[in-house]
Amino acid sequence: MEIKENNLKELIEKYMSIEETEENHEELHQLGHEIDHVIFDNNFYLVTHNDGEEKEIVSLIVGEDDEYFIPLYTDDEEVKEAIEIFKKEDSDAIFETEIVASTDILETYLDDDTFLGIAINPPKYDFVIFSQNVIEDHQDCC
Repeated sequence: MEIKENNLKELIEKYMSIEETEENHEELHQLGHEIDHVIFDNNFYLVTHNDGEEKEIVSLIVGEDDEYFIPLYTDDEEVKEAIEIFKKEDSDAIFETEIVASTDILETYLDDDTFLGIAINPPKYDFVIFSQNVIEDHQDCC
């Protein structure tokens, strides 16, 4: 499995710039749809940590109910930067990366009520995609 070159970063940056102006909702909707497709059809880097007893996926917990996003990364540099940040929080953990299909992550965790979706290249972008949106968007048109 490998990471294919795609324009996801450019799409996210464009989406975020339009979102900030709160104008042109149709273009924002179309960009969101395109982003969902790029995510659905690609592989990403996933970070896991090992505390010596078990290997777990690094997740970003939000809210009081332990709801979480799973961060996925688009390239080596983004994942290396994230691991450096994770090491500051838990210097004893061993962090590893693997390449996964986003659909595997979405389908694996879809039945978990606390799983909200994925975050692309955090903390650089902090761009979150709700899992249900990606799957429904793909099913509706493809």
